[in-house]
Amino acid sequence: MSHHFQGKQGAYVAAVAKVYEQLREAEEAEQPTAVPDRIRARFRGLVTFLSAHPDRALNLVLAGGRDEVFADLRGRNLRVLAGLLGLDPDRPAVAATLRSFADGAERLTADWLRADRPFGLDALVEAFCALLAGALRGARELDPALDVTNALAHL
Repeated sequence: MSHHFQGKQGAYVAAVAKVYEQLREAEEAEQPTAVPDRIRARFRGLVTFLSAHPDRALNLVLAGGRDEVFADLRGRNLRVLAGLLGLDPDRPAVAATLRSFADGAERLTADWLRADRPFGLDALVEAFCALLAGALRGARELDPALDVTNALAHL
């Protein structure tokens, strides 16, 4: 099999690409029209996928040594999230605090999976929204000219 993929690394890249595609589809499966619902649907799709595939989640997606493919997916998702919130993802305070939010959400998800899901999916999604709201308040502290009022209203 590794010959077909030009070695073990090629087989690994193919496996990661497949998981990447499945994650993208899970996140975009439900597309309500209201922004708060779209944000929660994206979070719910991601966590539902990770919950259904805990080994992949813990070993590939949530692993400390992030694969470049998943780093790209994470960056793309944070840009989409910033867009939904009406924020500029290239503004330094926004970019930094969204990455911090993602770090916290990933850790929370990994702990949730390792503890055999001690609280419900909806509670986890709302915890993500609370973490994101805190990150946005932090962005405003870093950049006092940044108006996050509308973004916070979506959460």
